[in-house]
Amino acid sequence: MIADTHSPVLRLREGKVYPFRITGTIELPDGSKYFILSDPNLVKHLLSQKYYENYYFEPGQLIDCRVDKINCNGKIYIEPLHPFYRLGKKYDFPFVRFSMHRPKNGTTESFAVFEDIFGNEVKIPWDTNYCGLSGSQTDLKAGDTMKLTVVRIKMGQIYVSDTDFDGDFKSFKSGEEYPFTITGYRNYPGKQGYFILQSEKGSQYKLRNKFYEKYGLSIGRSILCRVIREGKDTFLEPKHPFYQIGSEYNFNITGMDTIREYPEGQSSAYVLKNEYGKDILVAVGNVSKDHPDASMITCKVIDIRKGRVIVDCF
Repeated sequence: MIADTHSPVLRLREGKVYPFRITGTIELPDGSKYFILSDPNLVKHLLSQKYYENYYFEPGQLIDCRVDKINCNGKIYIEPLHPFYRLGKKYDFPFVRFSMHRPKNGTTESFAVFEDIFGNEVKIPWDTNYCGLSGSQTDLKAGDTMKLTVVRIKMGQIYVSDTDFDGDFKSFKSGEEYPFTITGYRNYPGKQGYFILQSEKGSQYKLRNKFYEKYGLSIGRSILCRVIREGKDTFLEPKHPFYQIGSEYNFNITGMDTIREYPEGQSSAYVLKNEYGKDILVAVGNVSKDHPDASMITCKVIDIRKGRVIVDCF
């Protein structure tokens, strides 16, 4: 649905919270049920009902949703604010048990299992080498509580952090690069793998592996990371193995795709080859002139976020 052209357009931003109206429900041919949401620009979104049964949503209700992600195709992922938990806040979670998991071709991993307010399981790695909660398994008994930080909420599921890897960013300047050493690797619930980085001062930080799989990162390696602040969030961006912000490059055009240009609709896009991560999409309308070689475009790298190369093409 296209927004009313007579109303000012509110550009949705990652990490920001906006009011959405539940305008109805729909059941798809496969039996899955969704809420139909209308955002501030009257653009419609679908939200699966099965993940939010404890939220007690009803048609007509106005709910606050966080824009969790906007991918390179312009698709918007939203997450309703939890009725109880907020990102970055600490809460007491009751301990339930320990569990063991052995991934394919991997070593056995131990997790401490807690419960959220709705009785859903909340897991955190528990081992002797990198245990941010400190101590052995005998330190926790069923019914004990542990204060943990909520670091992610996705599809109503709560993800928590061990505090030893929530390094202090206060001494870092946004936009500056600092040296770190990769000291370990941990698998977290929800198929989340993280490298453990250590600063020169000994503080430890987590770095999501999925964004940098083609960077050649490994334990023991020293890397430079740029400090990025987005609102209340602060994270580290490893130095790209090839591209530098502010430099121009010739990119090969490998095909065509579409980009959703919110809230107007879709537009054609060039697909540019990127050997170090996901391919780059550039709207055809944003390319002002042709390259002498029709299979190439010259672009300037204007930013790199979570391994995604953002360019401005000529």
